Amino acid sequence: MNSARVKRGFTLLEAVVALALLTGGIIVMSQAIHALTRAEAKMEDASKVNRLAKEKLAEIVAVGDFTTTSGEFDAPNQDFRWELATADTGVTGLTGYELTVKDSTGNSYSDGWARMLVYAANTTTTGGTTQ
Repeated sequence: MNSARVKRGFTLLEAVVALALLTGGIIVMSQAIHALTRAEAKMEDASKVNRLAKEKLAEIVAVGDFTTTSGEFDAPNQDFRWELATADTGVTGLTGYELTVKDSTGNSYSDGWARMLVYAANTTTTGGTTQ
């Protein structure tokens, strides 16, 4: 009658394997969470830089000061600099502008995000005709 024993519980080997699998799963999940956190921070920085570039280019166009080609942002964005480049479009009076934002180490973050075409009609008059 005692020959039909009921086996209960886990063996030591089964417990060690289960613990190893659980530990591996926790490590993988923590690395995934860390990677997602870094990606989220990069996206927030990219969004901030994109906004800074577009706002600065809109400010330059609104003021009409295309002679200043670089500068720094005010606090709290003093870690970033901006540079304004021009491009000839081949059309008289039409100029392309691209504003790039760089950090203090020179890494560019906003290539191509802030571009604008500006048309400046020649409004000088000579002898009653507009040129």
